[in-house]
Amino acid sequence: MKIIDLANKSNGFAERHIREYCGGRTIQSRWTNLLNKGVGGLTFIDSEAREENKKHRVIISFFNDGLGFYFRNIYRNRLILLKTEQIKSIEIVKNQDIIRPFSFSLFSILASAGVRYSTASAYLTPREIIKEEKATCTFRTDEHFFNFVLEKTTPEKLASGFKNSPIAHLLKENIHSPKIIKK
Repeated sequence: MKIIDLANKSNGFAERHIREYCGGRTIQSRWTNLLNKGVGGLTFIDSEAREENKKHRVIISFFNDGLGFYFRNIYRNRLILLKTEQIKSIEIVKNQDIIRPFSFSLFSILASAGVRYSTASAYLTPREIIKEEKATCTFRTDEHFFNFVLEKTTPEKLASGFKNSPIAHLLKENIHSPKIIKK
């Protein structure tokens, strides 16, 4: 594992370390992700940091021989590089939500039209949600683990990003469908 502080380093400095440690960017990620760095929408909560410094937005980037986690908040901007052989498992967990939708709510209309739950759930009203569970993604190495909360991405989207990568065999999915209570 290699940690790079990006706060006052040039982009070339980070690219050199990515090339040396993780074999550089893949051809696919270089041309399909010109503006973004990878899969985003994740949050890391640092329990040991001060209150204003706890929450970090995270982007996962795929490289030829590993992964990169871009951690960023108002105070810090870091890149953590992991080689493929260091990663022991990746687990995506989404426990069951319990909802009671109204008959003519926007969620009900979208669900009856065939829209996936992960998309239609954004239109649930607070009164329709009985229990809502956040999805998490955990990366394990021999010495460390990284636990992320999925806030602006869906477990299905994240899983599909890993299924197209060289570490797809390490992915374990535990995604439960919602329980919908009828009135």
